[in-house]
Amino acid sequence: MEEICEVFFENNRINGRLLDGTTRLHEADGTDVAMYSMAGHTSRTVVPASAVFAVPDHVSLQDAAILGCSIFTAYGSVFQAGEVSEGDTVAVVAAGGIGLSIAHLAAAAGAARVFVVDLDDEKLALAQELGATDLINASQQDPLEIISAELGHGVDVVFEALGTQATVKQAVSLADDGGRVVLTGIAPPGHVLDTTIAHVVRRKIQIVGSYGATVSTAMPAVIELAGQNKVDLQKLITDRFDFDKTDAAYLALDAREIRGRGVISINPDLK
Repeated sequence: MEEICEVFFENNRINGRLLDGTTRLHEADGTDVAMYSMAGHTSRTVVPASAVFAVPDHVSLQDAAILGCSIFTAYGSVFQAGEVSEGDTVAVVAAGGIGLSIAHLAAAAGAARVFVVDLDDEKLALAQELGATDLINASQQDPLEIISAELGHGVDVVFEALGTQATVKQAVSLADDGGRVVLTGIAPPGHVLDTTIAHVVRRKIQIVGSYGATVSTAMPAVIELAGQNKVDLQKLITDRFDFDKTDAAYLALDAREIRGRGVISINPDLK
């Protein structure tokens, strides 16, 4: 299945090989070196032809770097798992890189209200710039109370983009009767769902997992959105690093200092 990276996991993550079963990385004596993903931060790499897509001339290749995972993942959540359509009400729990991308695409899909829940006012402010209509700082306000007061009920679709028991439980509580909860955040090993089963059953709430999207159809759609300026890549990219600042990029990420998406420029000549 394309949307769960089945082929990638079997060949690359487990065995450290390209999709053809080989590796282009070797020790000085010729011994194969296992690699992960696209061979780390090398200036050149090998990818399968099926993973190469053309982008419009006016879309910067530097900016397009986030189309292949961040926006792609959000696309799968919003359009494939969440099935957001014009006029829907949406809530996004956690405004990290994926959560912000989800909020942005939900707005692009025509959602009437996009509630974004987080603990960081700076991330919430960025969410508003990206199309969120309502901001909720969960350290100061009760998201359920706010949404219920605004709508008189829950939202049509809730997206959880962090992967903790607390945020998943909160996401389920925000769904309207018959609503859908899309879990996109990856939880640490051992974490399990903590929600009231009777509430899910009686309220006919659908809980759906979303890991990625179907490459063959989603990537052209994502690129089209970028080409039509319906996705603001420059606004989503809040931090840029030169290649020799790669360590600083990861330290900033680990310290939660990157509000949106960070991009490392391996080849500054690409425009």
